[in-house]
Amino acid sequence: VLVIFQRFTFGMSFTVKPTTTRTVSSCSSSDPSAATVSLLTWNVNGLDPDSLHSRANAASNEILKLAPDIVFLQEVVQSTETIFCSMLEPLYKCGSIHDGIRMNGYYTLLFVREVAGHAIVQDERITFDVGSAAQSFMGRDLHKIVVKLKSQHEVAFFNSHLESLKESAPIRTAQLTYIFERMMNLDLPACLAGDLNMRNVEQNQAIKATNAKDSIVDAYEYFGKPRYASGTWLPPDYDDPTKKSFKCRFDRVYHNSYGDVEFVSATPNGSRSKPIILVGDEKLCRSAKSGKMERPSDHLGMFIRLKLKNNNPASAKESAASKNKCNSESGANIPRKMASSPKNSGRKRYMKRRADENNFGQHMNMNQCDEVSTIMYKKSADEISIEERRRMIAAAAESRINPAHNLSTAKTIEQRLSHSKEVSSNEVIDLK
Repeated sequence: VLVIFQRFTFGMSFTVKPTTTRTVSSCSSSDPSAATVSLLTWNVNGLDPDSLHSRANAASNEILKLAPDIVFLQEVVQSTETIFCSMLEPLYKCGSIHDGIRMNGYYTLLFVREVAGHAIVQDERITFDVGSAAQSFMGRDLHKIVVKLKSQHEVAFFNSHLESLKESAPIRTAQLTYIFERMMNLDLPACLAGDLNMRNVEQNQAIKATNAKDSIVDAYEYFGKPRYASGTWLPPDYDDPTKKSFKCRFDRVYHNSYGDVEFVSATPNGSRSKPIILVGDEKLCRSAKSGKMERPSDHLGMFIRLKLKNNNPASAKESAASKNKCNSESGANIPRKMASSPKNSGRKRYMKRRADENNFGQHMNMNQCDEVSTIMYKKSADEISIEERRRMIAAAAESRINPAHNLSTAKTIEQRLSHSKEVSSNEVIDLK
């Protein structure tokens, strides 16, 4: 499929180069009642002003090559929103977005591939309740759409960019718990994808709080934790051979096990089959500052397929009930609806975490890339230099300060800088 079109924005030209689309069929299955839907989630790093437009252009081209049915984007800013919409909307329908969301500086977008016969039947932006443990102090929200696929299956898709920073772990865990509850209370298949800034310990707490051990499925774990997909965020000097570095699995994809929904390999079976395709590892853009080639984002996108075997809601409910009955007989407690939280969970646990936040994370395995103690500097879309960001991150990593949750990001960074010390060259400090 050759896609050639041109858009002019802010006096600049953004052109999609002719490419061969690597499309995975939405209904490719020997079972006539089954269908597969392909997903791509990607944090497109709209907060780094360096070559922002060319990076967004390159990311759009990568999306068009893969032609996923549903696209989850995070860290979109107004200038890159224009680029993504102009390049994708001839084939895709963009979910809801309004000025109130744009005022946050950066936000999420959802796209549905209309040309494949899919249609949005429900679209809503959900704010984490003010005053609750999940309240966001960084303008984060939850975007939910219900899509009627060409196969007539209806699926709910959730896109979110959860709270950043290590000390926001209790808030982030509460946000994930809230989303899991919503997914489990739906009478249809549901999928959550996004930059969740998640660590395994937080994911496990959210699953335990919702009694969802055998209902919420993590794609990475489902596929046996493939080593090549163990990290989706790359530190600034990841490619520097002289410095010790690592990757973190901040970006994740889940489904709610409703009916016969399941993850399937992203590529056809064979010796080179990959259950998850990581997108954006190729250096496609030239940095305006350094002149070096760079990736479209500091995150790698995740391309995954979801298989839906049953498009009859009544049969799906019976199938889910049958699964739960079998699991209950084997000793597992898997309620399809949210039950009362077990003792020492929920808000009590989060309040306990707040009181003990200075010690939070000490039990984490620092050698695990997705459980490493991390710091992420976030602010509005205003331009900041890479040097400034690294200086702030270095100061934060050295001082090890855990300020109060209600402080603004700017004040948090200011406090960290006031305790800055000289950082050892052997210490890993380029953390997000």
